[in-house]
Amino acid sequence: MKCKSLILKFSLSAAMCSLSIAALTQTTPVTAATAAKSAVPRLINYSGILKNSDGKTMTTTTGVTFLLYKDDQGGAPLWLETQNVTPDRMGHYSVQLGTTSVNGLPSDLFVSGEARWLAVQVAHDAEPARVLLVAVPYAMKAADAETVGGLPPSAFVLAAPMGGQAAAATSIAGTAAPSTAATPVNPAVTGVGTVGSIPLWDSASDLTSSAIVQTGSGSTARIGINTPPTATFDVKGTSNFRGSATMPSAGLATASAGKNSYPFVFATSVYNSGKKAAVLENFRWQAEPVGNNSASPTGKLNLLFSSGTATPAETGLSIASNGQVTFASGQTFPGTGTITGVTAGTGLTGGGTTGTVTLNVDSTKVPFLNIANTFSITQTASSDGGVGFFGESNSSYGLYGLSSSSYGVVGVSSTGTGSYGGSGSSYGVYGSSSSNDAVHAISSTGTGVYGQSSSGYGVYGTSPNNYGVVGVTTSGNGVYGQVSVAPQAGTIGRTLDSSGNWGMYAFGNIGATGTKSSVVPVDNGTRQVALYAVESPGVWFEDYGSGRLVSGVATVRIDPAYAQTVNTGVEYHVFLTPDGDCEGLYVTARTATGFEVRELHQGKSNVAFDYRVIALRRGYETKRLADVTNATPRSTIETLRLEHAGSAAGTATAK
Repeated sequence: MKCKSLILKFSLSAAMCSLSIAALTQTTPVTAATAAKSAVPRLINYSGILKNSDGKTMTTTTGVTFLLYKDDQGGAPLWLETQNVTPDRMGHYSVQLGTTSVNGLPSDLFVSGEARWLAVQVAHDAEPARVLLVAVPYAMKAADAETVGGLPPSAFVLAAPMGGQAAAATSIAGTAAPSTAATPVNPAVTGVGTVGSIPLWDSASDLTSSAIVQTGSGSTARIGINTPPTATFDVKGTSNFRGSATMPSAGLATASAGKNSYPFVFATSVYNSGKKAAVLENFRWQAEPVGNNSASPTGKLNLLFSSGTATPAETGLSIASNGQVTFASGQTFPGTGTITGVTAGTGLTGGGTTGTVTLNVDSTKVPFLNIANTFSITQTASSDGGVGFFGESNSSYGLYGLSSSSYGVVGVSSTGTGSYGGSGSSYGVYGSSSSNDAVHAISSTGTGVYGQSSSGYGVYGTSPNNYGVVGVTTSGNGVYGQVSVAPQAGTIGRTLDSSGNWGMYAFGNIGATGTKSSVVPVDNGTRQVALYAVESPGVWFEDYGSGRLVSGVATVRIDPAYAQTVNTGVEYHVFLTPDGDCEGLYVTARTATGFEVRELHQGKSNVAFDYRVIALRRGYETKRLADVTNATPRSTIETLRLEHAGSAAGTATAK
């Protein structure tokens, strides 16, 4: 402090002497304007190329913060300011640092002679690497030569001298100075701080920088907390409010218009490949008036959206004053379809678009089951433990279904009968279809289709190009037919052409407690006789052919198509019949694809012969006299027939 006092006294003396000499040699006073013109400008010219943190060159007007540091890394900024920079189409720009302040850069920023590092931070980007300022900015140190302790000499001339010094000044100047009171001196403060930061007392007489930073002044002032401000108020970090955070209305409503609230904005940055630049996507919530200039006005909370600098537009999502939510047009919900209201369809009454919606059965359109009904669309009957659909009639069809494009009758049951039809004089079950299944029934453990008739068909199905009757079951009977009066049939399947279609076809085994026969007309069609199938304890397939010996030897090749149906690799039999006189024939060189026929006693004849080959069906090689005692379905069908026979009360006829 002693050293500073000596320097101050010396500076004051030098200033007084200079003033005295000037008073003797000039009569024109030095004005403030003249002094300002002679001061060193506190501005620094700086040029560069504007790029964002991704290295992309920017060509639009952008807010940029310039910061001066003591070191190349770390530490708080000694000075900062934010300017709007307008680069050219190549990104080049030039600015003068210090123009946002009336006094320019602080006078003491370069007086120490230490290095200064400059950082150029684009708005919303991270701070980039700092660059070292070279010699020119430090020329501001020369401005210190025009001051005494940082003040111009006029500051000391205008100060009233104390005691004897006042008399000396009066005598030198040759004029009388009025007597004035001494200006009080502010108490000295010490400490270091950051230019632009709001000072903080860390002791009774020492100042340091706070976390609050200000740039600009007046209407352009910006305040930042823990960050250089890029808006009027900029906070970096979390915030707590111990009370309401209010977004007030933008003004007072009039009879002609209400006023929205100030918005609450959320912004996200996305890279637009078409624009080759980052673009802000903005969502904003704001309160808006409803029913302005009415007897019961209210408000709602609306969500708006804008991309980049576009004007925010309503999204359609809003919340009314009673909490009801209005969704955007085209809004869909999980699942399929969009709910805009409930409309009562055919056979129902009620519905609506608001409030509690109720639907009721329209008794004028829903048929009663105790009267005759005609159904124009598919009817479905299902049962978990009993009969899916039961129809019985004493004079007509027990169950009748007709369709031009789908199933005539469908019955589905888990444990009982899928469809049951009984008739005293006509069809028990009748189905007709031109393009699909005439009768379709599915059962898990019971009967797929059950038909009973005293004199007609138990089940009758006809189709011009598909199955007449299909029965599918996992543990019961697919199709069962029973007849009590000869010469009718329990089940009939018929094909009307010679294309190779089957009158009956089974995807699996066919069993019979009686015979299996072909009915063939004889006596010019006046009679029919039955030809019975040959049965065997194993599953054998036969093939026949002819051959001729050449010098006592012939090689017979088994038909390749026949060989694919049997397993000639395990066992097969060949029976030979010569068609002429010879020593006899035998089989040798037997393989999976053929065998040789030779004449006994090394005969050399060229006799013709016939052969018969019998081989086990492929996949059934081990099946022989299989026990099917528990697979016989007769007892189940008989029980079902007795249960329903003769009961016509409470039944329905579908036609």
